[in-house]
Amino acid sequence: SFEETQEELLHICSTVLYKEQITNDLKELKVNKDKLLELTKKYVESIKATDFKTDEQINNDFFQITDRKYGVKRFTTLASAITIANERGMAVIKDKNNYYMDYLNNFIKEKKEAVQFHYQKAIEKLDKGIYFVHRNQTNNRLDSNITNLCELLVNQIMIDNNLCSIDLSNSQFAIFCYNYEQEDNPLTLDFLNFKQLAVNGKLYDEVKELLNLENRKEAKSLMFELFFSSHRYNPTKKKELKKYFPTVVAFIDKYKKEHGDNMFSIMLQQKEA
Repeated sequence: SFEETQEELLHICSTVLYKEQITNDLKELKVNKDKLLELTKKYVESIKATDFKTDEQINNDFFQITDRKYGVKRFTTLASAITIANERGMAVIKDKNNYYMDYLNNFIKEKKEAVQFHYQKAIEKLDKGIYFVHRNQTNNRLDSNITNLCELLVNQIMIDNNLCSIDLSNSQFAIFCYNYEQEDNPLTLDFLNFKQLAVNGKLYDEVKELLNLENRKEAKSLMFELFFSSHRYNPTKKKELKKYFPTVVAFIDKYKKEHGDNMFSIMLQQKEA
């Protein structure tokens, strides 16, 4: 948090800085607009149907789907969604943690248009030196158009400025373990195993092996989908995970049931911030 004064000073926690120390750093950031636009163009052109899981390729058997034909969202089983989609000549499409029922060619076309629009808009702001920053009132995180930038463009900006990024492996799950212990919950064997994996940054790698997933990225995506969705959400993969970490899954479901489904992720994000 900070307080702006007439003396052009920023009071950030216990530190006092001249605003110019921040703005001058941002002015020195090299933003190669042409290179970033070219990267965007190549990425958009590379987007294809095989980048997304469709129909029987999808592992989860129950989820919320966006029906693009009628513009509505509803919960459905995978089997039911595939049946309806086939009758319409459409497909069930998984894009990260989101599910859609749409004509595949139409979905790809709109995906490309959306990526092109949002990436180009972000590049234009950086090129003009327009920055925004605010503290998210829900999870207390610091949001800016740097933190909101896609990985593709961030990586190029880091290369152009000889910068690096530092991140913590499975930090929210490590924070969860700390919080769990602070509340004097039972230290069961499966929890201690979960904690050991989380604090050593090996959780996603282990989940990949346990659930026979394709890669670490898919394991991370699945973990966020399972633990940050409704406590009523109980697909096959969650049942499999519960066999290995019954205490952890039961505790998280109980927390979401008592405090609200979205409060578990918000609580972890607040502690992380």
